[in-house]
Amino acid sequence: MAAYARYLAAVESGSLGRGDDLAYIKGSIGWVIERFLDSDVGFKKLKPGTQRNYRRWLDSIKAEIGRFQIKDLTPVAVRAMRDSIRVKSAATTADMCVMVVSVLWKFAIEFCHLPLGHNPALGVARVHTNKNSREAWPDHVVSKLLASPDMVLRLAVSLLVHTGQREGDVIRMKWADIRDNEIFVVQEKTGTRVWIPLHRDLRVLLDRTPHVSDAILNSSLGRPFSSSQALYEKIKTALRKMGEGGYVPHGLRANAAVRLVDAGCTEDQAAAITGHRDMNVLRGYLRSRNQVKLARQAIRKLEAAR
Repeated sequence: MAAYARYLAAVESGSLGRGDDLAYIKGSIGWVIERFLDSDVGFKKLKPGTQRNYRRWLDSIKAEIGRFQIKDLTPVAVRAMRDSIRVKSAATTADMCVMVVSVLWKFAIEFCHLPLGHNPALGVARVHTNKNSREAWPDHVVSKLLASPDMVLRLAVSLLVHTGQREGDVIRMKWADIRDNEIFVVQEKTGTRVWIPLHRDLRVLLDRTPHVSDAILNSSLGRPFSSSQALYEKIKTALRKMGEGGYVPHGLRANAAVRLVDAGCTEDQAAAITGHRDMNVLRGYLRSRNQVKLARQAIRKLEAAR
């Protein structure tokens, strides 16, 4: 009620709302967001692909709670914001907004010099129920999409599975990046540079793909995908029609890593394809499949010993 009273007083005085010099009252969440967007240690240090995602999440946060003072934010308020965004947008967006609120809280303490206490976003539960983005898809799901009559879908999934790159990197691949049966990729998120030999199945598919633009992957309209989100939605739509809506396209990055290791590659060799710098992240992709494989080996050894 105290926060609401301050809000009404600001409306009456005319200090609330956009003006020439001040977009939000000092100390409001919107005010912190605008400083975060303008900061070299905040928004500007993020990679372009991450910036596009942050823009969407920050806009959602502004729309929900931007006018209120950040010091009034509580775990209850963060949960209310999360649940409202979940209804209006998606559960994954709601969870990412909670994460960004935590980032803003730390930024406000460090760079806006606001005397804030305990971070109210910590401990707020995630609400999306999709399979973990690091979870590899079952082989039969991958096979169905690779056999799809939709040429765009088939090429997209093949590129993701056989190169181990993110959706944003796949839509940026160009025909000119292919030399001597290898494709050169500069990862948008990390800046990592990788040369990836073309898998024979991918090579066959590329040979059948018409060059309708500089980009390898184009939409059904014959134009490059406008964003990784557009490709994400296309794949998610296909998964829902198959009754497999719980999986996310990023899981195909896990499939690529798992296939490499199952074929006898070392983790370093797998990372040379996927571009992982943090081996713990790579092991996270491998964990679920490795557990099954190692458990079977363990039982066979136990039976042999007895």
